[in-house]
Amino acid sequence: MNNPRRWIVKALKIAFGALLVVALFKGDYIDGEALILAFTEPAYFAPALILMFIGIIAGGFRWWLLLRIAGFPVELPAILRIQLMSGFFSIYMPGAAGGDVVRAMYVFKGMKKGQGRGAATLSIVSDRVFSLFGLLGAACLLSVYLVMSSDKGAKAASYIEGIEWIFIAACAAGIATLIAFGAARFFNLGRFLPARLVEYARILRQNASVYKTKWLELVFCAVISVAASALVALSIVLIAKIFPFSPDPLVAAVAGVFGNLFSAIPISPGGLGVGEVAFAKVVEELSGMVGPFATIYLTFRLGMFLVNIPGGLLALLSQHRDLLPAK
Repeated sequence: MNNPRRWIVKALKIAFGALLVVALFKGDYIDGEALILAFTEPAYFAPALILMFIGIIAGGFRWWLLLRIAGFPVELPAILRIQLMSGFFSIYMPGAAGGDVVRAMYVFKGMKKGQGRGAATLSIVSDRVFSLFGLLGAACLLSVYLVMSSDKGAKAASYIEGIEWIFIAACAAGIATLIAFGAARFFNLGRFLPARLVEYARILRQNASVYKTKWLELVFCAVISVAASALVALSIVLIAKIFPFSPDPLVAAVAGVFGNLFSAIPISPGGLGVGEVAFAKVVEELSGMVGPFATIYLTFRLGMFLVNIPGGLLALLSQHRDLLPAK
């Protein structure tokens, strides 16, 4: 065991997620019998699975664009294959970073001699940032729709404000990070940091310069991110329709956005339990009803497990060949 602390943290995350799910079952927020309905109502569940899968493919296409911007003209089918495999490991391995490790491994294997790893690493980090931007962007679009809706209530208005503040806080954090990097460079604060960290920062800064002239492609990546997140939100709305306690589609969409945002908090594997709690609480607040609403989000999570099975099959059948650059 190379790093005991890392394994202890993972074990604590798994235990925390499991405890949340058990508490949801005991608190009647999850109806175990209702979960079976998803497999008996393919009219809603099947289209939801298709939308989830399209969202995964869209994420692969976005990463392919980021790799090309970084100077790695790889074949799109190869990137989609790796994306599917990384999605499988992100879902089935404790910790969301498992999929990033898979992506990095395959890209590094496919590099030519002399190619730096900084640009490829930056593409993976940038893909993560765009994924979060997609969640926030979809949330903001939904808030705009709610603002234009004539039947919104005071509680809906409060959630609109919450979504807007989350987006503003994320933008402020990004700007603050850029200012911090600029100040560190201007005042030569690197001399107070570990040499390895300074070297990593230098490599990333050099490779990030290629993005300055590719703003149009980056805007396209942002659009893809928002569209992918919107597809996921729509899949949650479809899944909600399976159950007799289904909330209003707009309420399900808002709750789905918050469920996905809270699932991004790394305190349990894949946000297990955290997303379910957030989804159920938002539905209760907006609908004024009480029910096993966490069942809806847990069913969505089970759907994500199903659509990532093809990635696992690809990982088993893959011959682990090098990722060859496009000709």
